[in-house]
Amino acid sequence: LAQVLTNLVEHGIRYNRAGGRVEVRTVDGADALQVQVEDNGIGIPEAQIPLVFQRFYRVRRGPAPKGGSGLGLAIVKHLMRALGGTVQLASREGAGTTVTLSFPRPLRQRPTPDGQPKAAS
Repeated sequence: LAQVLTNLVEHGIRYNRAGGRVEVRTVDGADALQVQVEDNGIGIPEAQIPLVFQRFYRVRRGPAPKGGSGLGLAIVKHLMRALGGTVQLASREGAGTTVTLSFPRPLRQRPTPDGQPKAAS
């Protein structure tokens, strides 16, 4: 998990604008725990979003790509699968990117309709 968060925060910094921000937050949902890494950087062109988790893929930005090997997000996807979670990416060019990591809760840890955790069986 540390490697996943390191990769995402580094991406948020590398592909940001001067004075930009990167935020990490958790969302404690009933069915899953989520960790979101959000930046207000340069974003990713919509046509390239489906490709960013492929190994060696680098977002095309003019004549010279900005650093990186194209492995960071592929590693994130691979590690999240190994951890039993999923990764989703939403981005708007010129506005920033949000990556959401989701870790499903085991059924025994999901709250009941009254909001209380189920008893372990």
